[in-house]
Amino acid sequence: MNSCDTGQPLPRFLQFVDLSYLVEGVRLTEEQFNKMILEANDDDRKRNINVTRQNIMRSVFISAFSILEQNLDEIVQIQSETALVDLMPNDLKDRGIQRSITYAEKVLKLKLDITQKHWQMAFQLQKVRNHLVHFGSSFSDTKEHGKRFDKFSKLTYVSAEASINFTFENIENISDAFMECINDFNVAEEKNA
Repeated sequence: MNSCDTGQPLPRFLQFVDLSYLVEGVRLTEEQFNKMILEANDDDRKRNINVTRQNIMRSVFISAFSILEQNLDEIVQIQSETALVDLMPNDLKDRGIQRSITYAEKVLKLKLDITQKHWQMAFQLQKVRNHLVHFGSSFSDTKEHGKRFDKFSKLTYVSAEASINFTFENIENISDAFMECINDFNVAEEKNA
């Protein structure tokens, strides 16, 4: 079997399973990097290993957020096909998780409690994701980036020192929160039901 053989791809509505694969991949990667750090002879080698580790962690985080967005979008797409509505999710001006939430609440009339901790975490992490995608992991000397740094450094599930970093535990906790958000969409009931 070659390294690109992953078997049959999952249907889009089951992509949340990929969150588990990401966490397992991070665990295995973390074990390997820890071993490499112990074997490293000098600080430069250790620093290079940690830079590589963080690049992988940030990539996993961005992938995990993408999986959250895809799943919420897919859930409302499937539910819109069985609902008697003319408006489709793509008709809304919102994008990402906010579009799925707006569609679920306003069009499908589903009850979602987005004041819960895992939703608040997802909203904060969306800002982290946007920063990583548009500006990279570091912060410039602008006022806007200074404000972001202040906010991000207070988050318990992100390590923001000179740049945005993640630990294995951060990725595990983020993945768990994203699964809770996906589950909320799967079990949401209609308002007035």
